[in-house]
Amino acid sequence: MPPAFEQRRGFLQDGTWPVPNWTVWVKKSRGVLLGVGPKHGSTPEADLEGIVMPGPREESSSMDQQPAAFRRARPRGFTLIELLVVIAVIGLLMALLLPAVSSVREAAQRASCQSNLKQISLAMLSYADTHGMIPAAGLGGRGASTYMNFTGYAMILPYLEAKTVYDQFNFDVQIPDLRTYGWASSDNSTACGMQVQLFLCPSNRRYNPTPMGVRLGSLADWYIPNACVTDYLFSGGAAPYVHEPIETFGLPLSDPRVYPGINRLYGRQRGVSGFESTVRRQDIVDGSANTILVGESAGGNQTNRFYAVGYGKNRVCQPNTKPIDGMTVIYDNLAFQAFGQARQNGDRSITIGGLLAVTVDRKGNLYPPNDCGYSTDARMPSFESNPANRLGQQFPNFRSAHSGGLFIAMADGGVRFVTDSIDASTFAALSTIAGNELGESSGSLAMSP
Repeated sequence: MPPAFEQRRGFLQDGTWPVPNWTVWVKKSRGVLLGVGPKHGSTPEADLEGIVMPGPREESSSMDQQPAAFRRARPRGFTLIELLVVIAVIGLLMALLLPAVSSVREAAQRASCQSNLKQISLAMLSYADTHGMIPAAGLGGRGASTYMNFTGYAMILPYLEAKTVYDQFNFDVQIPDLRTYGWASSDNSTACGMQVQLFLCPSNRRYNPTPMGVRLGSLADWYIPNACVTDYLFSGGAAPYVHEPIETFGLPLSDPRVYPGINRLYGRQRGVSGFESTVRRQDIVDGSANTILVGESAGGNQTNRFYAVGYGKNRVCQPNTKPIDGMTVIYDNLAFQAFGQARQNGDRSITIGGLLAVTVDRKGNLYPPNDCGYSTDARMPSFESNPANRLGQQFPNFRSAHSGGLFIAMADGGVRFVTDSIDASTFAALSTIAGNELGESSGSLAMSP
């Protein structure tokens, strides 16, 4: 027997819990009960294997002296410290996992956005193969008016497997006394309110629901609960104008006050599309792989928290909470309403955005991507004999909800990602059909496939 222990048989020292023929081991020095076991003459370790108490406890009561084998186990809950540790670990795991989940979701949305743009570009090229020209952003205007009839987005619907929407349009209905057809007729209210999902970038529209309630006001008194919008705009190029004025207000074309004379002055800087444009694929002499066909120009007030006013170095970004002419600002691109200026909705709100995106402002100053966007103003301004005082037409720029840049589709159907760091003059060169600038600035391209 180990010298520090002694054996006792029969009953415990207080006369309780009879344990006949069992050995009770008691530590001599303090009289601490270690446990019980059926093996006579064996050591405490062998005797008490599996039933030894967690550690010697001093005798303080009869309950403390009870063998572990005879005591009922008490359920043990979490302590406050243990609970706080668990909560902290869960919080740490969430902090580590959420960015990864968000990153995976954004990658999937970017891929979907890129795919949408690819399909739109291929539809535009298919339209060009069928009709001999790239679709114009706006068609059928009354002279130099901005009241156009239909948009290029409606024209490419059959090539996007969206013929159901296309069939809702009545391309023959005319507005009495206005010599105009198209979207302003109530016959087309259903079509104008059918959202084509391919026109939306998932990365953008999770923050920006489509606009509620567009009333067409003076041209027609009907209401669209949810107008079709787009996050992709046709490229209008790097010229201050997107079409030649049809009406010259009685002045001969040779009069120097008749401007802009786009085909004469700005033909090389024009884009693939415009109002009443007729650009053919063979007109793209810069090369189809070097010319922007269509690109991202995200709509929605959450993405467009500011809108642009002023030109060049005087351009500033106004918060979209600041009214325009006392009206609440809605920044979005109405896909089927070819209206060449800010759209007053009839409910004290105004929709600004456009059908075209450009790379210069209305005075010809460089207009980089992901800057704040202008509203569209395609009206032909008053004649000015001094060219420095002339103002061209005004359109938004290319913008996206992605971090670091945006997607553009080239005239060969390829889609590329342009970083925010791209040189503004290089980006402007990419938007023209015949500028021949790419060879001069290709070294500063910041693009990735």
